Amino acid sequence: MTLLSLGYLSKAHCLASSRGDDGILRLDWSGNRQYMSACYSDIAGFHSALHFEELANPFAARTVEEPVLTSLFQWLINALSHLTYPAIEALSLPIAPAAWYFTISAAVLGCTWIITLRLLMDVVGNRVWDLILVAGSPLLIVYAFHAWDLLAVFALVAALRSVRYQRPVAAGIWIGVGAAFQVWPGLLVVALFLLGARTRQWAFPARVAVASAATWILLNAPVLLLYPQAWLDPYRSYLAQGASWDTLYYLVGQVLGVPFSPTALNVMVPGLWIVGLLLIAQWGLAARRTPRLAEVLFLLVAFTLLLSKQWLPQHALWLLVPAVLALPRWRLLLSWMFLELLVFPATMLYSGAEEGNGLPLWFFATLIVLRGGVLTALVVMVSQQLRGQREDKVDHATGGVDPALPWGKR
Repeated sequence: MTLLSLGYLSKAHCLASSRGDDGILRLDWSGNRQYMSACYSDIAGFHSALHFEELANPFAARTVEEPVLTSLFQWLINALSHLTYPAIEALSLPIAPAAWYFTISAAVLGCTWIITLRLLMDVVGNRVWDLILVAGSPLLIVYAFHAWDLLAVFALVAALRSVRYQRPVAAGIWIGVGAAFQVWPGLLVVALFLLGARTRQWAFPARVAVASAATWILLNAPVLLLYPQAWLDPYRSYLAQGASWDTLYYLVGQVLGVPFSPTALNVMVPGLWIVGLLLIAQWGLAARRTPRLAEVLFLLVAFTLLLSKQWLPQHALWLLVPAVLALPRWRLLLSWMFLELLVFPATMLYSGAEEGNGLPLWFFATLIVLRGGVLTALVVMVSQQLRGQREDKVDHATGGVDPALPWGKR
């Protein structure tokens, strides 16, 4: 709860409200406050950008920036904020509708995170300190309420718990739910198939894949059929985007003086990801022991972020649970987490600060390269651990049984 409270406070400076000439309360972001104070959040920022002042069907209005379930969550929270805002007005509290929307979103996301930790307790088994490292992660201070990533993290952990208890259909349902929030939880299906190839046990991953696909289709089909253009909008938007500021593609483009085009990136990124997938598969198949599920999942998520053209700061939350389960080394992981914390204010000061007050490119580039280097080092360490070249503390603690895998001894 302490870190969640700090997470709310880290965004509080951007929730200050003031009345305009029309008498309407709005967020006061004068002086580029959201960038200079590094208190920006997509949750508050999207309230205006997506016209949440109006309680309209986002799919009919085509104000959709996220996959189906995330967009539905945004709309439901908006409906709740509209329903309860008259009480704020009756009390004459100086809280803008966007600030109230953010507060309700943070409350729901905070409760979701607490439930996530309870589910994770079943996944870690007797490794209680792994749970403590996740619960006490400093990443929560900056990123817990930045966007809606905790929803996908919740679904991933629920799926991992179902895998642990050998419930393939339930695992598939949760993966499908997670992929309807954000695509990346679907990497768990890939991880299970890679392990299935190693152990020659295909039934479990196949049932997970069928259940996840059916769930994803069931959740997406109504919107796809009724509002096909709105359903496509988030994916069109992604394909039209270039490299985000905090990617190596952007930095290379700055050095060369010619940024990568969206078309070039849309060809390069999938190609590089397939190469990464083949490399992970080779590591897993050639390893002396069957890799742990967390190891394979971490490598998949890490490669996805390292190669993505949109590696946003809050995406560090995607790695939190896989990293702790795969490589539970406190000093190493805390160092990585604190480095990820620095990326957000650096990105704000580089991209949005007033002229003359921003970070120079060389400083920002150094931080981004260092971040990529540290994550690459984690990938190397996990790959060495997976291949038996480095001690696996989890393996020793559990007697060779993967706490997250239903296939027993390795």
